Amino acid sequence: MIERFEVQRELIVSSRSGEYIVIDRLIRLDEVLSYAGLSRSELYRQIQEDTFPRPVKVGKRAVRWRESEVEEWIAERPRAAS
Repeated sequence: MIERFEVQRELIVSSRSGEYIVIDRLIRLDEVLSYAGLSRSELYRQIQEDTFPRPVKVGKRAVRWRESEVEEWIAERPRAAS
């Protein structure tokens, strides 16, 4: 029997052997833009400059981003002065 637990947007799957596998959620472009607060052109510019995580190819014409990498990028951004 496989058990599933949702932990901080990562899926942890327990196998019959007792091992745990962490599966990161893949998110679409619109969700990335919403999370990051960037325009589409700015996002792709930063990818070109290697300052934003590269997407994962999931099909001939489809890409997704690892949610954990996008969240890490957001956490590393300097906070605005209040």
